[in-house]
Amino acid sequence: MEQPLFELSAPRGEFYEPPPLLEPIYTTNQYENPYNHLRDFEQVCSCLKIRGMKQETVRSKLFPFSLQERAKQWYTSTVGCVNGSWEKLRDRFCLAFFPVTRITALRVEILSFKQIENESISAAWSRFTNLVQSVPTLSLLEYVLMQHFHTGLDKESAFYLHITTGGSFMHKTPSEGRIMLDRILENTSFMTQTNENQSKASVSKIEEPLTMKPLAQPSTSASSIDEKVPEQPSVENEEIQTPDRESSTTHRSPPVVH
Repeated sequence: MEQPLFELSAPRGEFYEPPPLLEPIYTTNQYENPYNHLRDFEQVCSCLKIRGMKQETVRSKLFPFSLQERAKQWYTSTVGCVNGSWEKLRDRFCLAFFPVTRITALRVEILSFKQIENESISAAWSRFTNLVQSVPTLSLLEYVLMQHFHTGLDKESAFYLHITTGGSFMHKTPSEGRIMLDRILENTSFMTQTNENQSKASVSKIEEPLTMKPLAQPSTSASSIDEKVPEQPSVENEEIQTPDRESSTTHRSPPVVH
């Protein structure tokens, strides 16, 4: 049986203690995935070799040290029911913190997958793959996954996928379709396809305060103008009035004497 890469790279000495910073910690946060924690934990344990002790025993003994808060309380009440079996402890851990209801919700999210607006094919495929790999027990056939991914693409991306495959993408086998999508993903930078959606969300948050509501238009009715701006007298058409004492005197030309 072929060994995983991380086991082949493990030290061959009798004992190796991994640095504390490499030990994964699980706290039952709502965003934590127990399957990801187990994967990281088993990878760290593969670096620990003790003569005469099986790898399953090493995992069982170190597992409680990777738990905190409610997860540690759960372990205390469960460890007596597994009788030292790592497989049973592993299954109970996943069932406790990734229940069937959460698996069902994940299945619905996968089967109703939709490409986000302006999202590239590589970013959509990466996001879809992460959903599928979140739980290894989805019981969804490969061709069903490929079909729902293709259905969730927009028209432009689906058309591009058909051209890339030299015909209809759905006529390809699931393995051929996955190879084609993985090649598209390989041509995209990892940081680009992981941060693509985050950068768009950041831009929208930055631009949001700059979107100003239109100012209220001032009323153009005559009544409102009269109230705010008093009518000014016209200089061109108005006669210039002299003071009262001068206005009483009539200015006439002197009579012409013949």
